[in-house]
Amino acid sequence: MNLGSRLKTTLRQKSMTVIQLSKASGVPAQTIYALINRDSNKADLTILGKLLSALDMDFFTFMDGKEPAESEAAACHTIAVSADSCEKLLALAREAGIEDQTVIQSIFEEYIKAGFGCHPTSFASLISSYVS
Repeated sequence: MNLGSRLKTTLRQKSMTVIQLSKASGVPAQTIYALINRDSNKADLTILGKLLSALDMDFFTFMDGKEPAESEAAACHTIAVSADSCEKLLALAREAGIEDQTVIQSIFEEYIKAGFGCHPTSFASLISSYVS
């Protein structure tokens, strides 16, 4: 199921309209309608972050299409990240002198929880917290 279909299903499950989501998220209704009708897997991360925040959902719950059980909340999820993006993030860690894969994985996990840079927390600031 693509983003548009998931968004349409989520709105139905939450008994919410596009207009209500627009008002709650600050994303224009026209943009939300376009996401639903286009039904692709491409969306601006800032917009997606605003929509998920208004829906009170995290990315993984949204993509799973169901509310996670308590025990599933800490489960490991797989995300597709382009090799180019991954290399850029790894290069930032290496520039900061971080080579330990466990530390790099922890930074990636924090970055994912922070919404892939959709929130004020940047990857570079997370790295600096590990270096200081």
